[in-house]
Amino acid sequence: DNATAELAPPDAYSSKYIDSIAVDGAVISIHFGNRAHQQIDGRSVTLTANYLQGSVHWTCSSGGSIPDDHLPPACR
Repeated sequence: DNATAELAPPDAYSSKYIDSIAVDGAVISIHFGNRAHQQIDGRSVTLTANYLQGSVHWTCSSGGSIPDDHLPPACR
C-alpha cells in the first residue's frame, strides 16, 4: 500500500483530473475524477511492474472501462 511504499495516502495525489493514486505491491492504480473528461471520470488505469531479465517492464490497462481513444497508446 501507499504507506508501505513510503508514499502519501492515495487521495493526497488528487489534482485537476486525478482523484487518487494508490500503490499495492507492483501495481499503481490511477483513479480519475474531479474535472476529468466524462469518458474517464470515475474510472481507473492500472500500471503493473513486471520483472523480466533484470529489467522492469510496465503494462498498462483500464480493464476495458476507458475507451481506447482516451488512453495513452501504450495502454490500448
